[in-house]
Amino acid sequence: APDDVEQILALHSQLAELGFGLLLDRIVDLPRYVVERSGRVGGDRLLRNILGHMFEAYASDRIVELRGRHQILTEQEITAVLGPHARRGDAVIGYSGDYLLVEVSVQSLGRGIAAGDPASITRRCAGYHDEADQAEAMARQLGDLVHAYNLPAVRTWTYLVVTDQALPANPALADALRRIRPDRHPRFVCSIDELELLLDAGARGWSVPGMVRTWQAGALEQTLAAHLHRAILSVTPLYDRDTEPITDDWLAGLPTDDPQVA
Repeated sequence: APDDVEQILALHSQLAELGFGLLLDRIVDLPRYVVERSGRVGGDRLLRNILGHMFEAYASDRIVELRGRHQILTEQEITAVLGPHARRGDAVIGYSGDYLLVEVSVQSLGRGIAAGDPASITRRCAGYHDEADQAEAMARQLGDLVHAYNLPAVRTWTYLVVTDQALPANPALADALRRIRPDRHPRFVCSIDELELLLDAGARGWSVPGMVRTWQAGALEQTLAAHLHRAILSVTPLYDRDTEPITDDWLAGLPTDDPQVA
């Protein structure tokens, strides 16, 4: 109805002022909010379990695409060796004896984190460590896994926690993670978008475990995406580099009608 359209447009004009990115985040979250409030499919825990399984399945499908260039073990293959009750991650990615143990988990960033609430951020960091414990536990039986599937002997291993939305890697996050677990290197979390960039690099010949290991050993506190971008550009001839996605995004926003800018 015309009246409804006018109301929607008026609401949009109010929301758009907060930023288009925030508006998209809320639109994506709307179906889960509606289902949760309806109570027809159970409570929040059941809904999160459903979404979690869907998220894990998607990540697993993307990881399996690396077979051929990398050795891949899925959750089903891991469970077949370690048993259904063993603590383990969701996937193993191998490359010439180097292995990446992957744990996939929905860890959405709530409003408390967006507002900078220290307690909310600490709880999320603790959740990251809990997921890392899952992957690290599997490392103790990694030798049994590679032997069972006749894969190259373990030379090195590391792990990665993949979430739907990750707190960005920076010195503040590193300090927060260290306060909880001083013995653990704080660079072990990435978003699903970063995992897909990593897998795309692996499909083109890069070692996925090697890329993660060099990111974790680097001196800069940076996101995995930033590390991948820097590493790939470093071996790309200058005349072949595609810098348009970097430059155009901010150049397009400049007020070029201003004589001082133009």
